[in-house]
Amino acid sequence: MFKNFIYLIFLKIIIFLNTFIKIRFQELQTRNIGHYSKSIEVYLSEVDCGLQLSYKFDFWIKNKSVANKFLLKKLREKINILPSAFFFGFLKYIKENNHRKLLIPYKHPDLYENKEWHLVNANTFKNLDQWHFYDINKVLNKTQSKIKLTEKEKTEFKSVLNLVSKNELNEKIVLFYARDKKYRGLQHEKEDLMNWRNTDINSYLKAMNLMAEKKYSVIRMGKFMENKLSTDNPSIIDYPFSNICRDYMDIYLCSTCKFGIFDSGGFNAVPCLFRKPLGLVNITHLREIKNRNDGTTPLIIFKKIFSEKLGRVLSFSEYEKYEVYKNLLDADFKRNGLKVVDNSAEEVYFFTQEAEKKFNNLRKEEYLTKDEIDLQKQAKKILKDLNYGDLNFIDIGHKFLSNNKNLIQ
Repeated sequence: MFKNFIYLIFLKIIIFLNTFIKIRFQELQTRNIGHYSKSIEVYLSEVDCGLQLSYKFDFWIKNKSVANKFLLKKLREKINILPSAFFFGFLKYIKENNHRKLLIPYKHPDLYENKEWHLVNANTFKNLDQWHFYDINKVLNKTQSKIKLTEKEKTEFKSVLNLVSKNELNEKIVLFYARDKKYRGLQHEKEDLMNWRNTDINSYLKAMNLMAEKKYSVIRMGKFMENKLSTDNPSIIDYPFSNICRDYMDIYLCSTCKFGIFDSGGFNAVPCLFRKPLGLVNITHLREIKNRNDGTTPLIIFKKIFSEKLGRVLSFSEYEKYEVYKNLLDADFKRNGLKVVDNSAEEVYFFTQEAEKKFNNLRKEEYLTKDEIDLQKQAKKILKDLNYGDLNFIDIGHKFLSNNKNLIQ
């Protein structure tokens, strides 16, 4: 009660000051790197494009825990950030008492708890508004990164990389990332109830060796990972288990890479800060493709959903029919007799091969046959008919489609 009294007094002061100057607040979700990287970048880019108004006294309130302190440091150069002590409780008080005019109009995930894509039917999903992680206005393609590394930082961080890299020039870097259950346990002190999102990093190894043969410096990204890479290839760096794993190196590597092969883990938001293209593998929920159609992830392939009742893999069209999107926890899939089948090492290999060509700006006609291009169009039409959007900025891996034509029947 005493805290609420203090909040009330402070609120009255803020309301009074707002008659002279504009003061607003919002949460900066620093506990998850995926929640204060791309989403904040999208909001600030909307400001640059005139879609949002920014004020001198806009204040962002960080969480008590911070997933990446270097990213927070760089964000301080762009926005006003307050500590969680006192201010986080005050922000909650503002929201509970519906003082919306005091909030920065950032689409916070909490606003969409009851309107997320896994809770709505197909018709509602068609025009569903979602939080700022999704660049619905395509502003990232029209703006430059807000996170800037100084030349001094670049030189320093490159010298750190050279401590473990055999390719001292490091002119071509490709990143690989696979979500790991250990991170959630250590970072959030919670059991991971969504293991269907996790991926065995060693299923990427064949693709990594391919990139090493092409003279890329290959770096497996992550933090607090459970499984090491089973390789002694000197051109492949198992970064989480190296002596250079640092918050600042997370950001540096994402800023300097050529492209990345990632899965659904939240770290896939970080390269988007620097407009680095990502190929996404092992994506379970098809509905994600609509929200990835913003130019940041131009290529994608999916895990397959095996129905124990039907004794086969579900097609794209059946995804909505059997309401696969409603399964969020491991227990949901088990209860509904559904098994999530990861992409194989072969699928990741051929996908990476295609991604490297696509991200080096080759035209589709240079590496795809007419039949493969037509198959792509067929798959996109099915997904469009499911209300997943026009998909003008994203393709599905061609080899994946060619080898899994049952998915589009």
